[in-house]
Amino acid sequence: MSRNNRVHQRECFGMYMQKWKGEPAWIRLVVDNILNEIPWYAKRIPLIRDAALGSVLYHEFGHHIHKTKKPEFKETEDVADKWSDKLLAAYLRKQYWYFRPILMPIAYTFKLARKLLARFLPTKR
Repeated sequence: MSRNNRVHQRECFGMYMQKWKGEPAWIRLVVDNILNEIPWYAKRIPLIRDAALGSVLYHEFGHHIHKTKKPEFKETEDVADKWSDKLLAAYLRKQYWYFRPILMPIAYTFKLARKLLARFLPTKR
């Protein structure tokens, strides 16, 4: 079940199974389904592969954290998505630290351009 919809196992990317009858909790990733969502030319780029696999893995970790450590009274998928974003960003920052000096000026330029466009272009009413 995902957001009150049944998802067949052959269509899902991963699943979290909680601790039950003395068995530990476990996570299953369906790597074929995850990688089928990536175009063939992008599969050769490690950053894209890591982001695709990491988003699913950390989503499932989010379910575990929600269940065992930090329960919240919200939709479980939303909580898992929030944890996935947080954990994946931390992983990518640590793993691909050398992109930061390149991406920071680009991000600053886009932010500045957006401010200038908002200032000089008329707003729609």
